Amino acid sequence: MDEYPFQLKQLPVPVIELFCENLEFGETIKSLISKKQDIEPNRPTINVLLSEIDAKLPKPRNRQSQNYAGYHPTGILPAGWLYQQFEVFPAVVGFVIHKDSLEDGSHLMELLEKAEDYLKPLSVRFLIVLMKDDEEELDPRPVNILKKYIDVRNVIVFTVPKSDSSIRVLEKLLLKKSYEYYNEEQQTIKSYRDRMNKSNQQRLFVRHNFQIAYLSEFRENRKRCLKYYNAAYVLLNESHSAKRKKNIVETKTIAELINFKICSHLMDDGRIDDAINQFKYHMATYKNDVGDPVLEFQHYNWIGRQYQTFGELMDSHGEDLQANSRTWHHPGFYYHAASSNYQKRRAIISEYSKEENENIEFLRHIVKPYVPTLVDVKIQNYYGRDLELVALHEHEEINPEDYSLFEIHVAQELNVDHNELILSQLRRSYFRYRSDGNQMMRTIWNITSELSEEYFISENYENAKKFIDALIEHYNEDKWWDLLVHSLKLAVSIAEKTEDLENIVIYSLRLLSPHLNVDLEERKDIFSKVNSIVKENKIMAILDVPYHDPLVEVYIQFENDAVFTRKEFKLMIKVKSNFPSKSCFGKLVLELSDSSVLSIEHNEENDTENLSFSSGEIKYYTFNLDGRDNTEILSCTKMNLYLNMDNTVSMEWDVSTWPKIDTSQQVKFDIDFIERPEIRVIEEAAELILEVHHFPPALNNEYYRVDISVTNTDEEEITSSEIFVQNLISGDYIPHQNVFIKDEDGNMQQCTVIDVPSISEGQTFVQTLYIYSKQIEKKRRIRIKIKYETERYTTSTFKDLKIPVISLSKINYQFLTQESEHVALDPIVLHLNKIYLFRIQLHTVAEYPLILNDINVVYKNMKNDPIIEIVNRSPMHEVLLSKDVKYTAWFEVRPLVVGNFEQPGKIEISWKRENTFEDDDQLIEIHKDMVPIKVEKKVIDLEIETADFGFSGENIKHRITITNNSDHTQDIGLKVLDNSVFLVSGDKKALYKLQPYGKISVTHNLFPLKNGRLPVPEFELRTPLGIIDGGRKRKYIGIYPSHSPKLL
Repeated sequence: MDEYPFQLKQLPVPVIELFCENLEFGETIKSLISKKQDIEPNRPTINVLLSEIDAKLPKPRNRQSQNYAGYHPTGILPAGWLYQQFEVFPAVVGFVIHKDSLEDGSHLMELLEKAEDYLKPLSVRFLIVLMKDDEEELDPRPVNILKKYIDVRNVIVFTVPKSDSSIRVLEKLLLKKSYEYYNEEQQTIKSYRDRMNKSNQQRLFVRHNFQIAYLSEFRENRKRCLKYYNAAYVLLNESHSAKRKKNIVETKTIAELINFKICSHLMDDGRIDDAINQFKYHMATYKNDVGDPVLEFQHYNWIGRQYQTFGELMDSHGEDLQANSRTWHHPGFYYHAASSNYQKRRAIISEYSKEENENIEFLRHIVKPYVPTLVDVKIQNYYGRDLELVALHEHEEINPEDYSLFEIHVAQELNVDHNELILSQLRRSYFRYRSDGNQMMRTIWNITSELSEEYFISENYENAKKFIDALIEHYNEDKWWDLLVHSLKLAVSIAEKTEDLENIVIYSLRLLSPHLNVDLEERKDIFSKVNSIVKENKIMAILDVPYHDPLVEVYIQFENDAVFTRKEFKLMIKVKSNFPSKSCFGKLVLELSDSSVLSIEHNEENDTENLSFSSGEIKYYTFNLDGRDNTEILSCTKMNLYLNMDNTVSMEWDVSTWPKIDTSQQVKFDIDFIERPEIRVIEEAAELILEVHHFPPALNNEYYRVDISVTNTDEEEITSSEIFVQNLISGDYIPHQNVFIKDEDGNMQQCTVIDVPSISEGQTFVQTLYIYSKQIEKKRRIRIKIKYETERYTTSTFKDLKIPVISLSKINYQFLTQESEHVALDPIVLHLNKIYLFRIQLHTVAEYPLILNDINVVYKNMKNDPIIEIVNRSPMHEVLLSKDVKYTAWFEVRPLVVGNFEQPGKIEISWKRENTFEDDDQLIEIHKDMVPIKVEKKVIDLEIETADFGFSGENIKHRITITNNSDHTQDIGLKVLDNSVFLVSGDKKALYKLQPYGKISVTHNLFPLKNGRLPVPEFELRTPLGIIDGGRKRKYIGIYPSHSPKLL
């Protein structure tokens, strides 16, 4: 905001000018007012100007009516208007005299003559301050004379030194009079505005609304300020495009002033969101109004200044407006945006600097750097105009007409320190974001990148390197490879500028990593350059290399997990060079944790010591190590690989920081190499004899038996040991969770770790485990590991098992009706109380016979109540199953409960192996899930009642009951079919309408025509959908001869 006039940045306060008979009087009043304002900061502020009473009084501005018809001013806002209101034109004029001066009548008349111009009803207010001591009496006669000519309210007596009450009265009167003045000034301007034509005098409307708003600030009427500032801004934007384009610099200047005022007042009210929205609207309105294309750099300077000023405005309004991580709510965003536009400004002017222009070169050595001063009241008549006069105002010998506006401004622009301007905004943005913690780290890193580049352009290589090193570390850690390449290239350029050969080598080598997006030919050029620098200068450089760096991959393999003391062992190094072309290393050095050092020097003639590599070539190097006397964990802590034969450039690994590899995983990088960065040196011990017996294959869902025996062949007693069962999952051996042992009662108890008691010399410990296998696998890899201790050492051994886990059998099932019709399985819909057949077919795939114990069918609801009742079943106890025979079991089942049951049913099968374990008859069970079922009543239920026997010549009653079990009315047709053994009386053909859940009974009389076992006549029951199957068997009636004599 430095370019803004102070009258714009500061809140204007009423201007009071006191003409003093004795300046000490005025100083007394001014100091007392200032003291009160310091004690009470919220008190209204006034600006007191002091002059001697003999000084020339300001000429009263007696405004006269002005005719604005057809008036079109040259500019919108006069350049000196703000300054005049802020510093020159007083709202109140006062005479400060001692009361003794009134005793001289001639002096009194002189005073009245001087005040004569202010006694008229003009805008400026006037008063007289009479000074007197506390004990002095005031002669009323001259005071009355003053009051006769002057309003009594404008004469005030000021008592010294008891001035507290006097200063309050005076201050209150001064504020009141000044507010009256500024209000009258506004009303006068409004009266001018009301006589103008808004359609073609918009620029005057803009001026007058701005002036009314500014005068409202003197009265601290913020609401009125915003109203008229907004009106001025809207009117400015509504100016027709032709005039706006013609005077675009002036238009943008006035828009900038008004926008600044609006945003300031909104922030003062705490309305940060409204201020941001106003700024967004401001930028959207003017960001594309470039104006003269050849002066486009000035447009980007203007945009950058808008962002910079708004950021400074936010910073000046306290932390309560800044504690927000949203982009537009953070001052750092605006400083960053300002720097971006200043960069565009620099890019444009740099193109002009390449052109040869004698006038520009001449002016460049005369004019000062371009300073975007909004106004210079000594030179400019209006804001945003006469810019060429500002550039040459100190050089009267130069005629502005001899040079174009373009030449003058380009000469000024070329003298601007663009680099420092951009850096200043980037630094402000960086530190503002940093001050709020790590909320917006991605933005911070972006700004860090720009800072490093700008410092490089500014030739401040020390700061450029500081920022670029931080970027390289960050991008490498977060794997932003493309950004890392850009940063590394910049780091190389910085090192070249400072002739830092060591860093040229280090950064260049990092650029060669194969995972970075660098072209192969460029890689070769970089590597050739590095070799040339190293060879010519013998640079001493150390490149810190991370774990498994892709440029040179290095892996360490100790021969085993552990080695006994005083036993020799081997260490193998695997090296793969990914340099873009052939490379030769001078020496490979390893430092172990016991401070011993291993090394290989390049020997072209010996393959085991040849450190020359083609691109992508892998080589192995073996070290034979002497046995260690003491137990320890031995590891490699540091490794150096020297890039050249002079052993000056070293790639250094801090191996102690590498992640520890779980060697039990046995993850192989190739056929013969396993990464194993450490080895345990232990006391030599006799190995236990660990034997494991099992009977493959295992069946899924069974407790599979494994017998373990541990024999101690050492003279030393094993004091304690533990048996672990581990399972290979996704390449890792992890504790097996489904391991069981039998307790004394024969029940299975889960047990992941088995504690083994002490084992003496020659003693054997035996334990039977049961491993429960839930899933089918071709090879279940299981490790039985025992860790044991003696008084001298602790060690372990293990056995690996490969047990295939297969399914018991293929299990098929099916529901059928009693008429052997299949019931669909998806979904299964059964009818209540109807008998169904349920078939289960087993086909074992086991290589050995299984003895079937039992099969059960279970369907239960959520309350664990049975849904289906087993009415009858085929015998199946002790059935022998084999893979050559399919076994079928039959059940008669009946649904008991109506409902839609989502819980699946289960087929429970139990069996045991035949002749597998002589002492183990443990039953094994599996469960086969079945699809859920739905049980419902039949829509139409039919029930027939008739006698089992009758007599010849007598009627037999036959009743049919029809029930509607649905929610809908059903149309039922009943028809008696023809027959030859009974005469049927009653409705032989009828249609009934059955209400929901209703029933009807239809009765017929059957008269037998002969004796014997006669079939009951058939009846056909029909709905609109077809004939109903009653699900009933045909019934017979036994007819006996008549038991009464026949009537003749």
